[in-house]
Amino acid sequence: MATTSAAEYEYAQSRMVASANQTYRSLTETRENFTRMSPILRDLGYNLNQSIDIVDSYSALLVTNAASADKAQQAQDALSQSIQKGKVEADAWQSIFGVMPSILNNLTAATGKTGAEIRLLGTSGKLSITDLTNALLQSHQQNLKAVEDMPTAVRDALTALNNVYSDWIGKSNETYGVTAHLASGIVSLSENFGTLLDVVGTGAAVALGRGTAALGTHTYSLIANEVASAKNRAMTLAAAKAEETRP
Repeated sequence: MATTSAAEYEYAQSRMVASANQTYRSLTETRENFTRMSPILRDLGYNLNQSIDIVDSYSALLVTNAASADKAQQAQDALSQSIQKGKVEADAWQSIFGVMPSILNNLTAATGKTGAEIRLLGTSGKLSITDLTNALLQSHQQNLKAVEDMPTAVRDALTALNNVYSDWIGKSNETYGVTAHLASGIVSLSENFGTLLDVVGTGAAVALGRGTAALGTHTYSLIANEVASAKNRAMTLAAAKAEETRP
């Protein structure tokens, strides 16, 4: 299991949301990578926080190296399989290095070896998995800073927004059961989204900011009202049950 207690689970979930937003990758993808790799990394002696840092660092490299979705998946599979096998085989190295060549800088900084030495170890299947994972751990903050320094595209911002929403709606639905009630409101917003795009086309950045703010306010209002209604329904039900048990 990726976590061993409720406290660990809550901590890991909050880190996953933060990680997805920092690297502009989907929350689902981030959680899947953590679930696949964290248990094995912990078997290698890393604690929970370190295992998340390693996954984080790797995701950041995928972003800064502009990895496409399919190439990113190949690199993630290669790392996961290498961790499971306890070694980085030559074909796995080719998949990793081919997608994110800047990982070489992490490895040279962590091991003290030259780039040529690391490449030779990689292509001959002799690169240590601990050298790779330690390099990712040590370069965690550096790799995230590199992502932070990149210009943020609208697509990236929307991914971050979607991650926060996905996390929130999941928790709210577990607690209050709001999904069904929100669906009609979201459909209404989607039906009118074309109008917002028309505004963006004529008003550029200013209109986008105002239009998005208006949509955000409306959406927030729908959600807040639904949560309040759900709470009231729960309180009413509880009061009714309490009344039934009175002698």
